[in-house]
Order: sequence, then structure tokens, then C-alpha cells
Amino acid sequence: MRVPKWLALVLVLALFAAACGGDDDGSSEDGSASSPSTTAADSSDDDSSDGDAASSGDEVSDDPGADDGTGEDAAPAGPSGELRYGTPLAAATFDPHLENRDFGMLFYSPIYDGLVNELPDNSLVPGLATEWEISPTEARFTLREGVTFHDGTPFDADAVKWNIEKAKATPGATGALLLGIESVEVVSPTEVVFNMTGPDRDLLLNLARFPGLMMSPNVDPEAIAAGSVSAGTGPYQLVSRNESEIVMEVNPNSWSPEDQGVERITFIQITDDEARFNALVTGEVDVAPVRVFQLQDTLAAGYEVAHLANNHSILHFHDIGGNLVPEFADVRVRQAIAHLINREGWGASVTRGIGQPANQVFPEGSPWHIEGYEGFPYDPQRAAELLAEAGVTDLTFEVPSWGIFNVMHQAASAMLAEGGVTMNIRDVPPGANISEVASQQVGASLTFVSTIHADQTFGIFLSPPTLWNPWNVPVPSVLGPYQQAVGAATDSEADAAYRAMLQEAYDLAWIVPIYQNENSMGYDADKFDIELWENVTIGMGIRGLRVNS
Repeated sequence: MRVPKWLALVLVLALFAAACGGDDDGSSEDGSASSPSTTAADSSDDDSSDGDAASSGDEVSDDPGADDGTGEDAAPAGPSGELRYGTPLAAATFDPHLENRDFGMLFYSPIYDGLVNELPDNSLVPGLATEWEISPTEARFTLREGVTFHDGTPFDADAVKWNIEKAKATPGATGALLLGIESVEVVSPTEVVFNMTGPDRDLLLNLARFPGLMMSPNVDPEAIAAGSVSAGTGPYQLVSRNESEIVMEVNPNSWSPEDQGVERITFIQITDDEARFNALVTGEVDVAPVRVFQLQDTLAAGYEVAHLANNHSILHFHDIGGNLVPEFADVRVRQAIAHLINREGWGASVTRGIGQPANQVFPEGSPWHIEGYEGFPYDPQRAAELLAEAGVTDLTFEVPSWGIFNVMHQAASAMLAEGGVTMNIRDVPPGANISEVASQQVGASLTFVSTIHADQTFGIFLSPPTLWNPWNVPVPSVLGPYQQAVGAATDSEADAAYRAMLQEAYDLAWIVPIYQNENSMGYDADKFDIELWENVTIGMGIRGLRVNS
């Protein structure tokens, strides 16, 4: 049997590429939807509660002698040791409102809090708010007292108002995810009200992610973005940053000292896969993402590997209106390209069988998974028919690419070439692909999606005012179901509308799902027991992580 040219090419390329992870752009949730009217004391609200801590709305104890759950009062040991994390990617900015790649939470989580905080399993717990009550018309938060930002500025309702208004004014995904907040009202220093335009079923998660992370209003945002000053309220504060290292140390005034497991966190950026693997097995770093072709060698060297289902690789058409690539305005062209993607071949070559093919971005068990949906299976003959119907020949377009994206684009390019479509790949500096999308220089490209709430899928990839829809093209057949979901009276009605919205986006080949990836992290089990962060690429829990005694 003849081996397809794309497969032969990608088998070679995969030796230098990752199975998963990358420059992601979304946020995460546990797949449950909150009702339009929720309170922190409502234990049935999966989005606003996490067991007893969040469902009661009680403050997290600051008492180091609090009951540890064994029935005995025991003060936890103070922070000790250092976590050295070898990362292929570093934070491009330390202003979380400017970020849209989910791996940024790895760097932000130690130094910033939201009104609610997210745990690695995507559950939400009280953060800078101790309790809340949410209805379709308002979200009312009671704020934690006695908290200060790293620069000494008190945290209060005025700081919340400043942050939310700043985030709402930020172009791209951050502002889009807060569209449901019409205005912010300061009731008292410890109480704040968001006046809502309607139900926002994803509000709490957004407040735990980039749009809702709180920074000091008395520090220049440009200095924060540059990493020259630390301005959060988290258990760690940024002490230095350069091209290769990010260093954080314990915040002596932290309101959550139980989250200070180690004294120092050092992120060491090592972009080369082999160099990063060597740093792990020689003890230069304690934890590092590993690629599929390094798994066996990692285990053979005596290190453990943690695995967790992660994001989805997708092909996204940024120029659905055909402004840059006129052919993309024809749905038949986009569908033809979707039919040229061989998911089984992708798994065999790009991911070495780690993960699974996917024709939608929500897995089974999610309320937004569409049962029985088939999407666009690999079918070169049907692709040829669609291109012929559209009268398109010699279609050529260009994609910017770097690092982890290279193998994905090379794989897709080889597959499309089999159907007569040319995808030219242009190398760019890390992160530049995102800025080129935003500046309307890219018609389509491969990326990762780790949104696990349908509202965020819309806000990040489909909404007219968002980075991934840079020409702000409204698509009525997608907007209609979304608006129905937002205004739905019940969760079941909202979920059905979200599924209709997603199916339309899939059918239009606006989003072309390809593969569900896995996060693979090598680590020194003698030193740490790690917990991977669901749906955060290269993410793991750092708050409270302690050196093994």
C-alpha cells in the first residue's frame, strides 16, 4: 500500500514536535453550567461552589492552627525549598488582562487572585470574595477584608471597580468575556455589585481567569505588563524577570499562607525540546513538559510522567468573510479543506497515538457535546467535488508559525496539498502568530482550544468583537442560538441552544476540530507530587505545592 506523502513527511516532522500544548487562547471550566440565579450558599451550583468551602461562602481560614481535617489542630509547616519549572513558553506579559493564552495561568496563579479562584480540577473556590449572590440582573460580592496588594495598596471595592472597568476596555477576548457586566457599583469598601445585561452562566469562571484577576490600581499598568513590579494579592510576588528566568518568592503579607508550599518558584524557559528534557533528567529542573517521543526515556531515567486530557487542536478560519482570502467566504471551500484533514493520520504521526481524534471541542459527558455528530470525515473525493462546485482551483494561503505549531501546520499543509490546496508556512517569533491574527494578516491557522464552556467558545472564537474574528464578521445563524442561550430560563434550554450554536459553527467549518491532546509532564517524584491543571496547557497546581519530606 502506498504511504501518503503527507504521512511520510509528518512522521519525520513529529520527531521534533509536541503531541499537545502550545500557545493557547482560551479559558476552562468543568463542563457544568450555573443557573441564571445563583448564590455562594447554593451547594447545587457547580460553577460557584466547590464542596463546603465555596458552597458556604465562608472565608478561607487564615489561622495556621486551624483543624487540618484529622480532628487535631496542627500548624502546617512553613514554606521550604524551591520549585524549578522548565517551561517551553514564558509569560509575554504580566498584565493578565492582556493575555488570552490559557497557559498564562501557570505564571499568574501564584501572584494574582480573582474574586473567585480556580483549582487545578477547574472547580471554583472563594478568592478575594468570601460570598456572592448572582441573578440575571446583578452579581453582588462580599469582599475579603484586610487584604493588600504587593505594593501595599489596600484591596477594596474601588479596586474591583477599577480592574473590571480596565478589563472591559481591553480589546479582544478579555473585554468580550465581560460584555455581560453593564456597570460596576461600589456599595461599600467590602461590597460591590455588577449590574448585568442578562444571565451570564460563565461569569464566575471568567472572574477566576484573565478578565477577573485583580492588580493594584496604584501601579502603572505598563510596569505591571513589563514584569518590573509585582502588583497582585497572591501568595507569591514577582521578584525578577529576564529573557530566560522568572523568579517568584513568598508574599510575607499573604492572606492565604497555606498556599505557600515552597519558598521560591523559578521558571526557566527552555524552548528546545531536547535541551528541556536534558535539564529534567540531569536535575537542573524539577518539572517540565515532555513530548511524546521523550516519554519512554523520561521513565527510563527514573522520572515520573503525569498525563491528563487537555486541549483540542483545531483549524480556525479567522477570515470567514473572505476579506484577506476571498475564497474563504464560500462555505464549500472551508468544508472542502475540513474534508482533507485526516484525523487518524494526525494521531499516528503528530501525537504518536497519545490523545484521540475529535470532531467537536467538547468531549462526551459535557452538556455541549453533540451526540451522534459526525462533522467532516476525511474524504478527498468530496473535497474535490466541493472545490469544483465553488469554482476554486490553485487555492493558496499563508500561515505564520513557530515552535509547537510547526508540526501541526506541516502536517495540515501536507494533507491539504494532497487535495490541491497550498498552505505556505512562514516562521515567526514566538507569539507573533497571535498578533498577526489580531492585525488581520492571517486568513486561517491551526491553534488550540481549551475552552470547556460553550459561552467562552463563542466569546473567544466566534463573537464579532474578538481576536479570533478580527474582521468582526457577524454570522446570524451562530449569533441567534447564542442569544437564545444567554436569555434561556433554564440550564437545559441554554445547553440546547449552545449545542445548536456549536453545530452551526462546525457545519460552517468556521471551527474545524481535529484532535484532543494530552498534557504530559515529567517530574522528580522524590521531590514533588504534582497535580496537572485540567485544560491549561503545560499547567500544574503550584499553590500549596510542597517539597516531599
